[in-house]
Amino acid sequence: MEKVKLERQLILSYHSVYEDHIDLELSLRGLPQKAALEFISYLLHLFNVRKKSDRMFQSNNLMRWMMNMSGHSQQRLVEFVTTNSETVFDPKFKLLERRPCLDMIQHLLVHADCDTSRELDKNDYGVLFRLLLIFNSKAIGDEQDIFDWDDTGTFQQFADAILKVQIRNIENERFKNYVLQFLKVYYFFIFCETSPNYAIYLKKFLDELSLRSYKSYLWMLLSPYLNLLISEDPTPKMHMEGDEQFLSFYNRLVINDKTQIDKDYKFLRSFPLYLLEDNMFLFLDFRFFVDKFYNGFLFDFSARTGLPFGQLKKTIGNDFSERVLFYTVMQNCFEGYGEVKKQNDVPGQVHRNPD
Repeated sequence: MEKVKLERQLILSYHSVYEDHIDLELSLRGLPQKAALEFISYLLHLFNVRKKSDRMFQSNNLMRWMMNMSGHSQQRLVEFVTTNSETVFDPKFKLLERRPCLDMIQHLLVHADCDTSRELDKNDYGVLFRLLLIFNSKAIGDEQDIFDWDDTGTFQQFADAILKVQIRNIENERFKNYVLQFLKVYYFFIFCETSPNYAIYLKKFLDELSLRSYKSYLWMLLSPYLNLLISEDPTPKMHMEGDEQFLSFYNRLVINDKTQIDKDYKFLRSFPLYLLEDNMFLFLDFRFFVDKFYNGFLFDFSARTGLPFGQLKKTIGNDFSERVLFYTVMQNCFEGYGEVKKQNDVPGQVHRNPD
């Protein structure tokens, strides 16, 4: 256990600030869904794109949120910050974490008022703050065994305590690289271009879009996401321009009226966008959107070519993923380190398959 380093971080919980109790569902029902989702998604977006060197990110966002509040919620928070300023401005202090924010988004989608278009008022900001602290408290409870570890047990005891949490959280904590998903789409287009069986589908796909080159499609697909990342003022909102078929790529990922509360965020993973108004999309969590990048493209390709999606997935697995994508990636990874030799283009005819 000598090489294992545990770093304790201080996540703000509900009863650290407030003594009274609030009804979770009742509080959610009084919130305007659109405005509340915009605010929490904005905070989660800031968290996702923050610089790791910004050691005051958490405390700065706490102070900004506090200034938007009023009444008892604000008063109790001011008292807490004044009394615990050393803790609040410690770089290890945390207000925002991915899992509590995602839990909040799920509950807003299920319980908040979707029929109002009003903006958040100062009371709403106070309610949202309290609700986030409730979800923070739940996250703390899930990791209590790890936090209380006294560094004296066996390796197996440590593994039993930490793995059940880390295995569940590993995907949430690691940053998703959109480039990998984009490259899969790019390599698929190259495959179609050089394959007689798929070239006809590529031509039909481009004709449907009135495009001369698949590179134009790649740019249309990627540019909204890049604009989201490089926007001078960080925002999870994006206005999409395009024809009905192009917008269908994004509309298929819209969660409105589809969500359920799930500890693994299955619905958020499947539908990571929220439609605010015509052509205006809210990225609830752009890391989940990255996961849908390649799969969403396949739906688009299927719809425009008339090739059934199930058949497309099967043939891609057999003809593209194993025979082309795997070897292309391996060659690009290792060709700078020596000669690359492929024994056979068909994995089944060599001594070992790539998988």
